Amino acid sequence: MTLFLDNDLSPAIAEVLRQVDADAVHLRERFDPATPDEEWLPCVAQEGWVLVTADERMRKRPAQRLVLEACGITGLFLFKGFLRLQKREQVAWFVKHLTAIEQQVGRLPAGTSARVHHNGKVEPLP
Repeated sequence: MTLFLDNDLSPAIAEVLRQVDADAVHLRERFDPATPDEEWLPCVAQEGWVLVTADERMRKRPAQRLVLEACGITGLFLFKGFLRLQKREQVAWFVKHLTAIEQQVGRLPAGTSARVHHNGKVEPLP
């Protein structure tokens, strides 16, 4: 499983995840940072990547929500407050919870949007 980290997350997270043998790609590695979500989301779907973001608004904006659903993207929406953590805390959180998150995501039907809680629990969203 390849995790695709949205632009709201630090590229350093993807780098560290790769160092611990996870497959991770950051948006800036494939697209200009200013690329609208509607343009890169179909690529995430085509590649079969799992979207990881802290941007809850993505599920609420009609254009992005439509693309998420139409393309069948599995999306992980990180807990509120994730972006308030210091970068080193964000990286440490990912390393700590990576295995559990991957296991839980592996049991989700493709195209599921899910919340990832502070404790690493993955919960499907309605």
